[in-house]
Amino acid sequence: MKKAILPMLVFAMALMTGCAHVYHARVDAINDGRMSDNKTYIIVPGNANTAAGDLQFREFARYLQRALQQNGFIAASENTPPDVEIYLSYGIGNPRPRIRTYTVPVWGQTNTEITTTESTHKTQTGVHTTTTTDITPEYGVTGYTTQDQVLTVYPKYVEIDAYSIKNAKPGDRLEQLWKTTIRSEGKKNEIRSVFPILMAAAAKYLGGNTGREIEVALTRNQPEVKLITGNE
Repeated sequence: MKKAILPMLVFAMALMTGCAHVYHARVDAINDGRMSDNKTYIIVPGNANTAAGDLQFREFARYLQRALQQNGFIAASENTPPDVEIYLSYGIGNPRPRIRTYTVPVWGQTNTEITTTESTHKTQTGVHTTTTTDITPEYGVTGYTTQDQVLTVYPKYVEIDAYSIKNAKPGDRLEQLWKTTIRSEGKKNEIRSVFPILMAAAAKYLGGNTGREIEVALTRNQPEVKLITGNE
């Protein structure tokens, strides 16, 4: 019987321990090749009707600032006027269904253990032998089955657009220097909890050029994410 219990315990422990949730983000970055000459910046809201003093915008701008700092960008100050105006936009799209396919182990009988024992005893009529046979079934994973689950997910996006304001005059049309787009999706109808992860996914590509949309996978506890959150 012990042989049947052990696989069950191992399987249950594997289910309970699991792995940290992995977040997937798609990053698409493009530039005009002149970002190295434009490193001093200010961040402004890119969403309509979002003020610079909006608390959520300020929080997200702080995460973006930490990501930009990793690439050598410098936040503007009184003594350092900005060369670049960075528009930060973000949002959540309409919910849509997504089919999740997963594999489930099938539990069942894998073998049968047969044990035979013999015992002898004397009686008035002679010596008699008694044979006893014990049949013990053994259980484990007999196979796997595939199942589908329909989930409702919410698409999320972040767009970061950088424009040159160096020597710009009022009324001038600003020239775009670079743009980075981050897209993801999840079961929650909110973006705040994943925003630092999206920034961490895009950090090393800000101002750069990926050549195509690439996928980045991160967990919440990775060092790249902690650099963005500042261990908040």
